Amino acid sequence: MCRLATLVLLAAGLIVGAPSSAEANPKYAAIVVNAVDGTVLYSRNADARRYPASLTKVMTLYMLFEALEDGRITLNTKMSVSRRAAGQPPSKIALSVGQTITVNDAIKALVVKSANNVATVVAEKLGGTEYKFAVKMTARARALGLKRTKFNNASGLPDSGQYSTARDLSVMARRIVQDFPQYYHYFKLTSFTWKGRTYKTHNNVLKTFKGADGIKTGYIRASGFNIITSAKRNGYHLIAIVMGGRTKYSRDDHVKLILNNQFRRVAANPGLISRSRKLPVPVMKPGSEGELIAKTLTPKPGSEQIVAASLLSPLDKPGLLATLDEAQNDPIGDLIEVAEEEQLASVQAQRALESFGLDSLLHTDPQDPLSPKIVSQTNSVFSLNPSSNAYFAIQVGAYRYEEIATERLNSVKAKAEDALDDAILAIFPASVDERLVYRARIGPYTKAEAETVCQTLNARGLACYPVFKEEWPLNNARGDG
Repeated sequence: MCRLATLVLLAAGLIVGAPSSAEANPKYAAIVVNAVDGTVLYSRNADARRYPASLTKVMTLYMLFEALEDGRITLNTKMSVSRRAAGQPPSKIALSVGQTITVNDAIKALVVKSANNVATVVAEKLGGTEYKFAVKMTARARALGLKRTKFNNASGLPDSGQYSTARDLSVMARRIVQDFPQYYHYFKLTSFTWKGRTYKTHNNVLKTFKGADGIKTGYIRASGFNIITSAKRNGYHLIAIVMGGRTKYSRDDHVKLILNNQFRRVAANPGLISRSRKLPVPVMKPGSEGELIAKTLTPKPGSEQIVAASLLSPLDKPGLLATLDEAQNDPIGDLIEVAEEEQLASVQAQRALESFGLDSLLHTDPQDPLSPKIVSQTNSVFSLNPSSNAYFAIQVGAYRYEEIATERLNSVKAKAEDALDDAILAIFPASVDERLVYRARIGPYTKAEAETVCQTLNARGLACYPVFKEEWPLNNARGDG
């Protein structure tokens, strides 16, 4: 085929595919689906694991909308800002410790500004802690059909154990469109005002692409530039996910390209996918504290079956999948797998700590946020002499969340208390690459003692390794046993 003929076909939208630059990008993944029934129209690396970044907040909002629907909160409910929430890195809005924000304003801040501090506020309101909320997010996502997704936080901030796929995100996007039409209008916002300051959306596709009506962008360094876009033209409703853009501009251009191609394709083949059918939208009331804020109108006869069918995952409906062209190599997925393997006690890390509290933790120095915290001491008497080369410890894990580190130490103690003698179980917060991690350690020991104890724990299936020269909070060494 000559060059001129190729250009003509491309201009006509008859050649459908990702540009070579996108194919060469190891972070790239994309999918376009029919919003009505999930039919896949375009797919590249759609099942490869990727970092969702702030696309995570769409699931956070799904959980928030569910809480609105079942009456746990209203749009006027005020949510308190904790120290942890206020300290989240940008993107964020101006929030200080002890301040409150209404659910209505929180939704706008998440959609428009992608505010990480607001995501934590919502998580703590609905889950108690962000980790507990993330566990619930994962469980709910799996129930919705997101088969290869795991959440460790509500914002999408960097976390090696948080991942999803383009296909899963398309299911999530369809569900939020179909399950909460009364709240979907928030995703069309291009700005909102908070405390006298106006914030503008990151989503330029919403403003520049014909038919676009939402929904979310995202970026962290590990993911590249991500986007979920919903658009309607001529009675067709498509949802596109693009992940791994090298810049926000190339990401935006690419999602427009693949959507334009697919809109042309379905227009040329009217029987290819089902058209949207206008269904009654539930009425949303302003509401006040303690009131249910929304009620659902009775659907028109027959529409219940349409909705029920459209909520199925495309993987559950034979014959609807387009031919997939999946990459053989998945470098991002490999990185995620390596990171997961390096997380000690991954089973404990994934458990919901519904009944776990932090009352037993003791700050050795309340003024120092990086001061070690004692979880427990196996016996009431500390017998090691710290002056006799007791500068070693054994590390049994390093985690993003204090709760998981504490649970890990308690688990090790329960399985191997006899091997720990009079050692102290402590958490050592540390800043690593500008991220706070919690190192779960036991000691202090001499080098030989640390190696011996670690070998004993390894023999019992408890992963650990010796670490050198740890400062132990001996002056305040006590615990709840």
